[in-house]
Amino acid sequence: MGRPQPLSDDRQNFVLLTMPAEYAERAAGPQNGHRFAVGFWWPWSRSMASGVLPNADAALLAALAMVAGGCVRLDRIYRVISWTTVVVVAGMLPLATALSKTGATTLMAHDLVKGVGSLVRS
Repeated sequence: MGRPQPLSDDRQNFVLLTMPAEYAERAAGPQNGHRFAVGFWWPWSRSMASGVLPNADAALLAALAMVAGGCVRLDRIYRVISWTTVVVVAGMLPLATALSKTGATTLMAHDLVKGVGSLVRS
């Protein structure tokens, strides 16, 4: 009886999935700033929960602090950003503003409540 064979070598009885290459670079960043990141998490989460800062401002400050603290590098951030998503969101913001200012969102909400409201029990 020899040494046991590792599961990664037994392809007949097991299906082993590995992380795809495109996700490998999105995995955890450099370990040199992890203490700073953990230490900064508490005040950041408290400022968002208490409402001291608007959530968008707190998130932006947290991101800047992570870069300044050496938790992540800017070149790495630019490589893993989904630029398609950024363009879609940037295109949706003016549309949402226009719908809100013209009253279309209120009209759609009232029509939705009229149409579906009778289906919901009190």
